[in-house]
Amino acid sequence: MAMNMIFNWKIGGRAGEGIAATSFLMAKIAQRAGLSVFEYGEYPSLIRGGHTTGQVHAGSEPITVQKKMVDLMIVLNEDCIKLHLTEFDEHTKFLVDTQDDKIDFTKYPSIKPEQIVSVPMVQIARETTGKSLASNMVALAVSCSLLGLEKQAHIEVIKSFFGRKGQEVVDENIRAAQKGYEFITHQATPAPEAAPAPEVSTSVEESTQNSTPMTAGSSAEKSMATEPVANTPQSSSNTLLLTGSEAIGFGALSAGVQYYSAYPMTPSSALMTFMADAQQHYPMVLKHAEDEIAAINNVLGAAFSGARAMTGTAGGGFALMVEGVSLAGVTELPLVVLVAGRPGPATGLPTWTSQTDLSYVIYSGHGEFPKVVFTPGNLEECFKLTRIAFLIAEKYQTQVYIIADKILLESRMTIDRSLIPTDFTNQRFSFAQDPLPEDNSYRRFVDTKEGYSPRSVPGQPHGLQLTNSYEHDEFGYATEEAEMTKKMVEKRMRKLDGIIKEIPGPILIGPQEADLTFVCWGSSRLALEEVIKHTNANIIHLMTMLPFKVEEFKNLASKTKKMIMVEENIGRQAEMHIKKETGVTFEHRINRYDGRPLYAEEILEEIQHLH
Repeated sequence: MAMNMIFNWKIGGRAGEGIAATSFLMAKIAQRAGLSVFEYGEYPSLIRGGHTTGQVHAGSEPITVQKKMVDLMIVLNEDCIKLHLTEFDEHTKFLVDTQDDKIDFTKYPSIKPEQIVSVPMVQIARETTGKSLASNMVALAVSCSLLGLEKQAHIEVIKSFFGRKGQEVVDENIRAAQKGYEFITHQATPAPEAAPAPEVSTSVEESTQNSTPMTAGSSAEKSMATEPVANTPQSSSNTLLLTGSEAIGFGALSAGVQYYSAYPMTPSSALMTFMADAQQHYPMVLKHAEDEIAAINNVLGAAFSGARAMTGTAGGGFALMVEGVSLAGVTELPLVVLVAGRPGPATGLPTWTSQTDLSYVIYSGHGEFPKVVFTPGNLEECFKLTRIAFLIAEKYQTQVYIIADKILLESRMTIDRSLIPTDFTNQRFSFAQDPLPEDNSYRRFVDTKEGYSPRSVPGQPHGLQLTNSYEHDEFGYATEEAEMTKKMVEKRMRKLDGIIKEIPGPILIGPQEADLTFVCWGSSRLALEEVIKHTNANIIHLMTMLPFKVEEFKNLASKTKKMIMVEENIGRQAEMHIKKETGVTFEHRINRYDGRPLYAEEILEEIQHLH
């Protein structure tokens, strides 16, 4: 592969015009060319209409985040120009249809005629396939030619993507693509400066879903063996192309998830879709609940039966779940929840991104009970923390939350295959012995040093338990007695002593010593990893917010010269949480709260003004 190849490609149009699919295909082509890829999309909360974009930032060196400035823009309407003017410079190329006379470029004097590449995309599509739908395939062919991507990678992606629709559809799209390559070659249009041609391996076959089912013991067994996690169809020889939702899904499968119940809510719906497909290949059940209240109660019921269970939602849906949060607290049932970040309050911006629900999750539920809050920042952490979430939830009979925003959940990124392991044998934790004593002395909530008690499953002989929403004694009978209440509260909170030893703490990314230290959580890590390539800075990244590893953070913070807190909310939620837990304060901060992502270019510009 050619060295130092890098480009930022973008397509824009109306929802329903195949923008997302075209962007995905471009990401796949770049991945097949051996490039590191970050694909990011923006779309309105409409089925059809409204402005939609997809963009692919790819390069021969590691790419961790979307880029603001565009090298090549496929323009399907004028919104692609007027809404993105700040993303263009004199090097940007604009690919437009020859017959599209709706775009008046004279209104945009910063765009010169030599930057415009006119191709009869619709005409070529109709001539080769009889349909205009294949015009996006022509646009991809022209894009690959302009960017220096080999045609064979494009052809192989067409075969894998359209293969399920039959050979006729595959052949149509290949003809459209071939004609696009022929046209742009004959035009001899110079390529943008961004992209020398890479070498492409064409020997790699596209992976398919492994239909071999995962085997699992019954809920009362002490072990759960799992078959290797199936490879995603979006894979090549050395890398996987995944969204954060898919990485979380694979993490759940690797941990032996048996039940997932949810109600669709962007941006958590992608995980629900993933689980719906997974139940065809693994011994698990996907339940499309009638609402979020039912979803969390379904999961608690599954957990009560001994199954490993999970739900997912966004902030508005989590608001409906909060009563179930407290119920899980007093019943001491394992619970794993994805809370997907989008701007509020109320419906807010349904298809945009934010980190505004951290405090809500940390303090959710009435009463006091232990919980764990993970905030993964990349694909590897999505996978690993989800796997850990199930183990912690089951062992300590507690609730674990995974907070991730739209950027992380819906963007596609390449990741080395070795970082998503495919073979696990899972142990089961904290179940009661079998058989239990015949004298019926079993106590579901017996006070223990660890804070969690052996859990029987329905139907287990001599394992009768009473579990409801009341405070209770060790057998589960309701009580209002002061000493027993105190005993049960302390027992539940004692779990944190063990949990904090088993969760990951803050990590330092970048050089050990730096002039500037960014502190972040969640997807902010992605942009900051690009930032520290261009300045003498490092990152303290928090992937666990609760319980907080105070001494580990204070140790890292004590070695910094200047700290900047970076998060996507106006309330400084993580900053205030850190101050509460550690006493550490910040003089500088970067907060974004307009629903748009953090861009490394903007952060670099902003820190120039720091004193």
